[in-house]
Amino acid sequence: MLKLLVCSILAIGLVHAQGLSSCVGRCDDYADHSYTCQCNTYCDGYQDCCDDYTSVCLGASDSCVGRCGESPDTSKSCQCNTVCDNYNDCCADYVSECQASTSLCAGRCGIGYDATLPCQCNTQCPNYGNCCTDYSTECDTSDGTGCSKPGVTQEEIYAISLSLYDLDVNRATASDYIVDIQSPTSDSSLQDNSPYNFFTFVNEDLLNLPTYQALINLLDNYEMIQGKDENVNQVETDEIYTFLNAFMSTEIGKQLYTFLSSKGLAGCADEATFIENLKKMWFDLYSRQNNAMDTSGFEHVFVGEIKTDIVSGFHNWVQFYLQEQAKNLNYFGYTGTEQPNLYGLHFEWYGYMKGLSGSSVGSSPEYDFAIFTLCHLTRPGSVCNVLLRSDDNVEVNRSIQTWTWTKTTPGDGLKYVASAYFIL
Repeated sequence: MLKLLVCSILAIGLVHAQGLSSCVGRCDDYADHSYTCQCNTYCDGYQDCCDDYTSVCLGASDSCVGRCGESPDTSKSCQCNTVCDNYNDCCADYVSECQASTSLCAGRCGIGYDATLPCQCNTQCPNYGNCCTDYSTECDTSDGTGCSKPGVTQEEIYAISLSLYDLDVNRATASDYIVDIQSPTSDSSLQDNSPYNFFTFVNEDLLNLPTYQALINLLDNYEMIQGKDENVNQVETDEIYTFLNAFMSTEIGKQLYTFLSSKGLAGCADEATFIENLKKMWFDLYSRQNNAMDTSGFEHVFVGEIKTDIVSGFHNWVQFYLQEQAKNLNYFGYTGTEQPNLYGLHFEWYGYMKGLSGSSVGSSPEYDFAIFTLCHLTRPGSVCNVLLRSDDNVEVNRSIQTWTWTKTTPGDGLKYVASAYFIL
């Protein structure tokens, strides 16, 4: 009898241990950190899926295995093409399966449709939503405005990005702010590992500089919940142009315009046209949810949004500091750090969790706006490698992920900013 009892206890323990690392009975559950791995649509992004997640939770129509670049198919529960992120219907393994670092279009630009290939590299693929993920960087030779786009090499991006970094005279110095990073954490942790604020001190005089003030004036203009219409009044429109004009008055803005103009990416006209293009791609509204005019690239990147039950976007340190000071934001810990002053921040905002916000701390608004614009126009919807300088003046290579919104467009070939952030 005793032997039977011992065997039963061991069997129960074995089943429990297996259950901690299995998705059986747990598909689409919220993150539960009493388990060793997760089984929901976010786990692929956080890289904490259980080993049996694909086999248990994803059927053939719920995975991107062998489907990358295919045309939208409404008979399938999720999609694996270049526009699925815009429609919020990508399969959970889209990033890991389809966003490979190797080129799919190299040597194939302009080749006709080939049904044997998972994605296409010709001028018609944007219309069918079946372009390869690197089509825009490898093949697209026009920005849709009639301008010639001779192409931007990686060496040129390195040179202009380093120049923009060196021109950032309004960047916070070491005496302008103090951070307390406290404890490391994971992207999906629900435990507050850091009882104190991330920012211990920020020099308020810094925030009174023209571009900082122009940015701050914009931060309260938005409805944070996706799916609710944004209403932009004349005062708010004026604040947008105040920010853009302040940006263009800086050496960073001028240098960016000169470079992009030389590449046919500034609107093939004058500086005023460039400002209008910036306004459209960053500030014009489009719909992420419920067909409401509920979002813009600026709101997503610099302010942040609530997407169902999570925080989406929110990649600006000034907004982080102000929301922390207002006690709307609770810092949980950091997921990683890189030179120069790049942090992966995990936090709760108005009760909603942000898994990971890759943010450059201390950089000026004009630098953030310029570097993200550079990557959006030269490496849209892909990883953009740039050069920065470490604290000891060493050049360092860092990556920015850009996303474009192609569900609708402004109508003149410009692509809306969907998101842009430093990868950590």
